Parts: sequence; structure tokens; C-alpha cells
Amino acid sequence: MTSIRLFKRAASVRIGDLSLPNGFRMEFKVKKTLKGHPNTLDLTISNLSTQTRSALQTKGAKVTLLAGYEENPDQLLFNGDARSIDHVRRGPTWLTRVQCGDGEAAMQARTLSLSFGPGAKVGDVLLRLAQDAGLDLGNVSSRLKAGDVKGAATQFLNGFAASGRAFPELQNVARAAGLDVSVQDGALQALVRGESTKEEAVLLSAETGLVDSPEHGTPERSGEQAVLKVKSLLQPGIRPGRRIQLDAQFIKGSFVTETVTHSGDTHGAAWYSEVECRPLGTVL
Repeated sequence: MTSIRLFKRAASVRIGDLSLPNGFRMEFKVKKTLKGHPNTLDLTISNLSTQTRSALQTKGAKVTLLAGYEENPDQLLFNGDARSIDHVRRGPTWLTRVQCGDGEAAMQARTLSLSFGPGAKVGDVLLRLAQDAGLDLGNVSSRLKAGDVKGAATQFLNGFAASGRAFPELQNVARAAGLDVSVQDGALQALVRGESTKEEAVLLSAETGLVDSPEHGTPERSGEQAVLKVKSLLQPGIRPGRRIQLDAQFIKGSFVTETVTHSGDTHGAAWYSEVECRPLGTVL
């Protein structure tokens, strides 16, 4: 299980062709989810020079945020597209606010028009839809090549046709095949409902940064199992689909991350990861 020494925070960011190393004041909130809509980053950088502010693209730049600790400072926290970049003056301080979506440009803009004849394999259709989505294939290609599709149907007896935005079509077919597809740091991720990725579990305990006590949220629907809410010092390795090994006083066991919010301030108090997770194997 993975655990890191949580000392001496660090963060750096690349926006387009511009790299800002550790040392700048950066305040960030990263929200990641398995639910299929874009992950987001809201980043504020203090007191960039006039030249640097002028050099930043206003929209569409690739943004990569790395964060961590002195022992391992360059852990990927977010990779996506800038929605907007604004420069606002607050007294003597210039604040540069960068708002981003993960894979958002491709998810919203890529369209397709395709058809398959009777007897088309679900896996073949999924792979074509994934390719047309305009994103890194992530684990989709290897999963489909291994035949790891667990839906009730393996083929479209009457054929298949689709026209419109590529990503929603991909999600619909994936759901029928028993898979949930999301975009994580620019790459597609396909998971059977209730399973975790193959990454090593992240250990959360009092010794590895666990803050306060885990508690259950309110179920969204009657009869549904509530998510477990867990807070720790910043753990960049926690991402949707990754397994957490929880070792709290009253709750222990393996859980799958459903959503995570990473928030930090390199010159302030905030430096946390807040997780919503469910027991490994839970299918809703």
C-alpha cells in the first residue's frame, strides 16, 4: 500500500508553454469524479509579472498542476484545458485565476457519424467510439482487447448507428456493456461498476495523514448506500477509481474512490484531500 511522508509542501504548474516552479503562491481546488462530467481545476496564482500575465493564453491552453511534498513533489494533481484565464487586482496584489476542465474540449466538441452492420461486437463499437472521442484511450483499448466486457449483450443483433457528440455515445454503449467511462487527466478510464483500478491502494490512517473521523453522507435515493466521507492531508495519488485502504478507529476496510476534492494553498493552511468512497464491490 502507498503512503508518503507528508512534510514540506510543494506545487508547480505549466500553462501552455509557460512553467511556474515551486515558490509562487498558488491556491487550488481540484474536483475529480467517476460520474462522467469533466473534472475541474480552479487555480489562483499571486503576483505574476506584467510580462508573464501578458504571455498567458486566455482560453484553451493545456494546464498541468503538480503538487506534493519535498520527498515527492512532482505528483500529477490535474491535467486539462483552460476554460478561462483572468487577471484581477486586489489592492497591491495581482491575482491570476485559471479555470479548467479535464478533457472538456474534446468531450463537448468531438462529433461522429458512424454505423455498424448486424452482429457488430459491442467491444468493436466501444473501441471505435473511444477512438472518435479524441482523448487518450487510457485503459479502454487493453480492456477491450482482453475481452473484459461484462454486460448482458456481446453484440448488436440489428447493427448500431450513432450521430452526434462522441463522448455521450461512448458512455451510453459502455453502460450497456457494464462499464462506467470517465476522463481522468486527459485519458479515458473504463471500470466495471464497483471495481477499482489496478493501482496499489492508498493507505489512510492517523499515521499517514487521516484527519478527523470518517462519516457517512446522506443517501441520494431511498435504499441507496451512503458514501463514506474521508478527509486527509493532501494525497495527490488519490483519484476516482483508485482503492483506499482505510484504517480509522471505527471504520476499516477497502473502499473505492468515487469523488475527490484536492484543495491547497502553498502559503496558507489548506492542504487537504476530501474523498467520497464506497466499499469495494458496491454496485449501484
